[in-house]
Amino acid sequence: MKHLLNVADAFVQAQQQRHTADYDSSTNWSKTEVLALIAIVDGAFQSLATIKKEDVAQDYLLSLLGAPKG
Repeated sequence: MKHLLNVADAFVQAQQQRHTADYDSSTNWSKTEVLALIAIVDGAFQSLATIKKEDVAQDYLLSLLGAPKG
């Protein structure tokens, strides 16, 4: 469960920072901040590699695509 939480948390953080980068041109990013976010995302990929074949990980990744239309 720890690995899945790591993936989910990193996704949320990266999405929030992407939104800021796309829409808030007044934000200045320091090298330290960028490297910290890269480390978070890298850790998420490592966690995902550990759990990628587990059902809970597959379900989470599918949920990121949104609700099925029917």
